[in-house]
Amino acid sequence: MSRRLALMWTFSILMAALQLRCSSSATATLSDRNPTSDGSISRLKVVEISSFQNDTYFNFLTSAKGLKQAYLDPESQRPFFLAQKNSLQSAADNFAPTVYKKVLSQFALQKTGLDQLYEELGNQKSLTQANLSKEIAKIMEAKGLSADAQKSGMAAANLAPFIGLASGSGISVIINRDNYFYTFGRGRNFGASPGHNALDVSETFYLDEIESFVGSAKELRSFYHALLLTLLQCDTSEQVHLSVPAQAVMTDFLAADANDTAEGDLAELTLLAAYSATTRLVPANGLLIKDHLHRFFPGNRSARRNYQLVLSKSMEKLHPELTTRIQKMINAKSGSDLIHSFVTFVNSPSNQVSVRANAPKLVESVSDYLSLLHDEAEILTQSGIVASYSKLWRKPALAN
Repeated sequence: MSRRLALMWTFSILMAALQLRCSSSATATLSDRNPTSDGSISRLKVVEISSFQNDTYFNFLTSAKGLKQAYLDPESQRPFFLAQKNSLQSAADNFAPTVYKKVLSQFALQKTGLDQLYEELGNQKSLTQANLSKEIAKIMEAKGLSADAQKSGMAAANLAPFIGLASGSGISVIINRDNYFYTFGRGRNFGASPGHNALDVSETFYLDEIESFVGSAKELRSFYHALLLTLLQCDTSEQVHLSVPAQAVMTDFLAADANDTAEGDLAELTLLAAYSATTRLVPANGLLIKDHLHRFFPGNRSARRNYQLVLSKSMEKLHPELTTRIQKMINAKSGSDLIHSFVTFVNSPSNQVSVRANAPKLVESVSDYLSLLHDEAEILTQSGIVASYSKLWRKPALAN
């Protein structure tokens, strides 16, 4: 375990010992405790997913005492002072190399441009997450620092999370001793695991990552069991027993899903990957063809849900008892898209009591279901999924 992760985990244990939970004002460092320009210590507030244990990840994200309302919203308005310039490299060491490379690429003069921006920002009395991007854009336009003068606003949006986190503005979400993610505002999350340092995961990166993992996974049920246990009960304890690639996929999902819960597309793709990443079958022009997931997903939602629908119907024929058991727990109709129905059920505010009540059985049953999607992929394909999908081409996915 890296020194950085070890420090964060040790701090988490101390918080637990002091019974400092989500309502706490506890803090932990982003990196070594670098003094800011006003002599204070650069720190991030910490919240642990496990502090919501026996509740849902949806409630962890959205409830009054959860991440968004109790932490991110107040943090977005909290004034902070810029960290000293020499602390930027220390902060960069906490991120994947591609993050710092992306930061420098925003400037025509790379590191020199970043130094100029930082010097100008230092003249501000105080900054907030709400105004940091605007202040960066103003300076870059006025000083001509941007690598693309037409995209100063986009450059500012890319720079603000890194500079803000380096200065102690943001939240560190602890998943467990080896996994966490930084979050800045309501749109930028950086997942960190034994697989990689903190990384702002793109959809393409995540889809390639889960495709690679699922395609060679020997622990697929364990992976989905650990993920579902976290989503339905905020129990993150199983993740640390997974392989390094599996831990990275799960952390990246949790970081990205914090911004996607309302839509649920990433969750549906993650469950569908048990089959689609195994077969490499993706929808294209009315057919299911072999290709990489990112070539199509997360594109046409209707086409994807038709794909999920024919897959769900085939699973219901092959495993009627298991499918019916899940359908009853999530109030889904026979013959419906079970993946979409499950994600919709779990992410509905009105269903959270039912989710908690059924969580232990759902974790086991859905883990079994996804494991079968993977293990019996060839049987499912031979059952006529490709032909069934073609018949649904250009038709809207059935409502569940």
